[in-house]
Amino acid sequence: MLPILFVALFAAVSSSVVYVLLIWWLDRYEREPLALLATTFLWGAVPAIIIALVVELTLAVPLGMLMQPDAADTLGAVIVAPVVEELAKAVALWALVIFFRTEIDGLLDGIVYGALIGAGFAMTENFFYFVSVALEGGWSSLAGIFLLRSVVFGLSHALFTAISGLGVAFALKQPRPGWRWLAIPLSLALAIFVHFWHNLTLTATASNGLAFILTLIADWGGVLLLLLIAGLALRTERQWIRRHLAPEVPDTLSPEHYRLIQSQWPRLGRIGRWLRGVAWRQASLQAQMHQTAMELAFHKQRRQRTLPQDQDALSAEIMALRQKLADLDRQLQQT
Repeated sequence: MLPILFVALFAAVSSSVVYVLLIWWLDRYEREPLALLATTFLWGAVPAIIIALVVELTLAVPLGMLMQPDAADTLGAVIVAPVVEELAKAVALWALVIFFRTEIDGLLDGIVYGALIGAGFAMTENFFYFVSVALEGGWSSLAGIFLLRSVVFGLSHALFTAISGLGVAFALKQPRPGWRWLAIPLSLALAIFVHFWHNLTLTATASNGLAFILTLIADWGGVLLLLLIAGLALRTERQWIRRHLAPEVPDTLSPEHYRLIQSQWPRLGRIGRWLRGVAWRQASLQAQMHQTAMELAFHKQRRQRTLPQDQDALSAEIMALRQKLADLDRQLQQT
């Protein structure tokens, strides 16, 4: 029993870590606060799944009394689970709207927060599935369910809740309250429907193998569509950076760093140099300066919610980091 628990835990956590890192990497410019990202992930991993389990088990009692066991199980999996689980996960998104609205700058932020909630939910749910299947069918069954839930459909829960997150972010960008509050329930309804379709087609796979293809098309088509939206959102954020940091050149920000901030690949190359121990101090200072500059750009974008002194403080921090970097370069040249 104990080895099964350890293996199931490792399988659930390791695959989740990979997806979390991929989701975090999507937010390339102004990184969201790590504490807030961790909180949303943990909401999906613990409270959301507890709420969903309690409600689903409670509803299973009357369903079992009103219909045959197989019909009750199918109704619970196809209808009840998508509604209950997406509502439980969406609570964290609504909390972000109420308490941390300024942290959602654009559509990409909504996708990231929603996907992290879904990834946390999937991690815990997968752990229970892995343990159950391993106890019933052994290690070979565990390998099969791991491939199915962690690889083939590893991003499914992230997809469902990212749809809700996208709706929340879209709503916050709307000037009209009517459109704003319409987007949130519509996106939640879409997330529930996609989840419903996933469960329905997977359930139908037992009698019709073609249904599995429909599940793959819906899930991976949705993931690719969200990645396309994320790419467009990244392009918009890059335009914000270009527009809002241009006035800071050359007094606050050098032309070279202004160019580097807008390109991901030179920044990745700098990280590689840092990992190899080559000029790690310069790379660290540059990373701090670029991150601060991007925060300044996003502050300017949400100007109506930002105090002028906040922008002045960020500009002063950039100049201080730039001076530290110049001093370090001179010291290295003298040695």
